[in-house]
Amino acid sequence: MQLKIPIGAVSFRKVWSADPKTAELRLQFSNLQNWPWRGLFWLSKDFIDAELRASAEPDAQELSLIRNCLEHRYLKIHEIEPPKARKGDLWHDRMAHSVQREEFNRKTLRLLKLSRAALIYLSLGMHREEQQREEKKGPDGGLAAPMHLDTWQDEWKQ
Repeated sequence: MQLKIPIGAVSFRKVWSADPKTAELRLQFSNLQNWPWRGLFWLSKDFIDAELRASAEPDAQELSLIRNCLEHRYLKIHEIEPPKARKGDLWHDRMAHSVQREEFNRKTLRLLKLSRAALIYLSLGMHREEQQREEKKGPDGGLAAPMHLDTWQDEWKQ
């Protein structure tokens, strides 16, 4: 299966939907029998898009704001909660977004878990696509060499 995605900013919405303004799933995915990619699709629902202001993930809007501040402004991480800032106040800074350290750590761990799940779904989805391709080719469909990997005990992974 090949997808033609326009060059530019890549988002989950552009991958799953042919028209980013609608939520209609691409035809290539609608009848797909690849369960890991369906898992990746539903995982993508946990993230927020500019057009969507609602999401299944409660932290999605805050994560989007933090990502935007890290990219375009800056983020202040506080050990203690600062007082509410007002214009002209010492704490007021229109270029920064403030977040407490514990909350930032919690959100970072949540993003790492989502990223890990996405990578697992992606690799399992690609594995399934390769299996289906092999099944279509048949036994004389071409030369393919398997890649064997060693297993490592947990003590060696440190």
